[in-house]
Amino acid sequence: MEGFCPKGRKAEDGIIPQKYPLIECETDNYAVRTELNVKNSDGVLIIFKVKINDPGTTLTVELAKKHNKPLYLCNIKQNNINEIRKWISENAINTLNIAGPRLSNDPEIYELTYDFLVQLFLV
Repeated sequence: MEGFCPKGRKAEDGIIPQKYPLIECETDNYAVRTELNVKNSDGVLIIFKVKINDPGTTLTVELAKKHNKPLYLCNIKQNNINEIRKWISENAINTLNIAGPRLSNDPEIYELTYDFLVQLFLV
């Protein structure tokens, strides 16, 4: 895992622990962090349940398009793991930016996403 985080390692639920090797931005602005993570990736995977309806995820989609990054919109309720693996391979993605709604906007998303990513990368 690598990437950028806001100054002060700020996160919605507190401070991001040092065990995560993230580079702090010069600002605590989430949009700056988001753009750096998109720019420094080979592709962007957006995970959502029903529809993309929060500002941060919408910004990530817009930035992926702005920076011409391969973009995959993944409805986590569909079983599309093999399709995503193929997309990653076909686009030669080594650094994947994974984004989606905040836990405060969708209380189930963390557990669903965790299980999904285990299936995607470890099984």
